[in-house]
Order: sequence, then structure tokens, then C-alpha cells
Amino acid sequence: MAQYTKHPVAAPPVAPERESTGHLLLRAYATLVLFAVFAHTAVYNLVGEVGAGVIMALFLLGALAIGIPMLAQGRPQPFAWRRLPWAALAYTALALLSVAWSQWRLPTILTWVPSRPSPSTRC
Repeated sequence: MAQYTKHPVAAPPVAPERESTGHLLLRAYATLVLFAVFAHTAVYNLVGEVGAGVIMALFLLGALAIGIPMLAQGRPQPFAWRRLPWAALAYTALALLSVAWSQWRLPTILTWVPSRPSPSTRC
């Protein structure tokens, strides 16, 4: 016997399409680079001045090897502004803005500039 229902007859829901392996690898690479950049002091202390420079140069070359072909193929879609990490960007903007009320403006600005340690500070 047929029953009355308010739910329309439709196909059952399906799982969303999975991300491709290449996209997952790109996300993992971006996460690794972000971690290495924020933990540069740890990388420097772990492998020394030359090693840290080599690692950062390799990350830069990797980013160029990924980005240049994507730009050449015209693959990047319009920039997805909604997917930006707005909390992290706001924190970075606040950190940059803090120079205005900082008592130590020059040292604060120098923390934004990658620099080599002076010979007197080396062990």
C-alpha cells in the first residue's frame, strides 16, 4: 500500500569526489614549506648556516618548479578569497602594525628581515 510522504523522491546522496593525489601532494608541500619558514631558526640550529640556506633554496626551487608550469598552462582559477586563512592574516597584520607602538621599532622591523648572524655570535 502506498504511503503519503512530504519527502520528494530523489536519488540517494553520494559522497563528494575525492581530491586527486597531485592536489594532496601540493597541499602537503605547502604545509612543509610553511612549517620550515616559521621554524627557520630550528632548521638553522639543526643543519647550520649553509644547510639552512640549501634547504630554503631547495624549497624555493620546488615552489618555482610547481608554480611556473601552472601559470604557463593557465591552470589557476580565479583567486578564491574566501579560502584564505583570515585569522592568520589578521594576526600577521597586527604584528606588522605593532611596530607603530613598539618601543623597539628597529629590532621589531629587523625580525621581519631574514639576516645572517654576525661572526661574533657564532660558536
